[in-house]
Amino acid sequence: PWTLPSFASALSGVMPGLHGGFLAGATRNMDTQPPQRLGGDVVTLATHLQAEGYATAAFYSNQFFAFGLAESFDRHEYHNLAAGDLAAVALEWVRRHGDRPFFCFVLFNDPHEPTTPAATDLREFVAPGTDEALLRGLARWGEPPAPDLGRCPLPLDGAAREALALKLAVYAATVREVDGAIGGMQDRLAAWGLDARTLVSVFADHGEEFLEHAAEADRWAHDPRGLHGVGHGHTHFQELLHVPWIAWGPGVPAACRVDAPVSLLDLAPTLAAWLGVAPFRPDRGPGAARCGALAQSLLGRAVDPAAAANDRILCAEAIAYGPDLVMVRRGPWKL
Repeated sequence: PWTLPSFASALSGVMPGLHGGFLAGATRNMDTQPPQRLGGDVVTLATHLQAEGYATAAFYSNQFFAFGLAESFDRHEYHNLAAGDLAAVALEWVRRHGDRPFFCFVLFNDPHEPTTPAATDLREFVAPGTDEALLRGLARWGEPPAPDLGRCPLPLDGAAREALALKLAVYAATVREVDGAIGGMQDRLAAWGLDARTLVSVFADHGEEFLEHAAEADRWAHDPRGLHGVGHGHTHFQELLHVPWIAWGPGVPAACRVDAPVSLLDLAPTLAAWLGVAPFRPDRGPGAARCGALAQSLLGRAVDPAAAANDRILCAEAIAYGPDLVMVRRGPWKL
């Protein structure tokens, strides 16, 4: 449910408890506690593709992509930039490496707090004349003059409901900003004649809570920050775990959707299968057979979505705030 363990699992096919990139301790608090580093023996998709002759680079605007994960790329750079500007940095690297196989990872952070979308994106969702001081206060979860959404009494009063609606609109504007940046990158690939031979995969590391389960969080009171029901890193509700994963390009079955539950652990082995390189084997690294059974290539199921088995066990772990929680899912059932 938060950045480092999620991206590390997506790019290694290994659960956080085995790859090591997470927070430890009886009560975790990401605001005051540094995470552990990814284990040095963990094989990532970047190191796998390096062995296949790929140039690899990661450009990221969230510092939690570091801690051993970014370092698995040939080149890795942190930039505190908006989506369009980060895309331009990544595209310059692609321009210089597009004559050989390449793997370019780009982490856009715009929907993450503080949410500060460009005015052109914001006006698609927020009415003209909206109080700018209120918008600035909602860049996070509520600073004066906005109410503090993570500490508001429940049920919400009128001012808090209005602030929540505005925060959701601001969040939507940041998603639009990222969408535009991805579209711009695809247009540039097409202009360079790279689109027909470049596989593009878009996915999220986690979602965001907007008070959907505020009552449960208030009752549990396990977040050491004293917040309830906002942000991420503290629960395994679907608003955090159910993320988009979209891909197109060579090897990817066209117009195909998999509706059965899958895991971000599947991302690396699936991309390797679509690329036609050597199979990605997460069971080569730490934990061996213990982790290999969880990660699966979706290649066959992407061709036939109905073939996705509903009896598969999926897991989530590595809480960032409070005592650790674990999620186990099988078909429609979730604990």
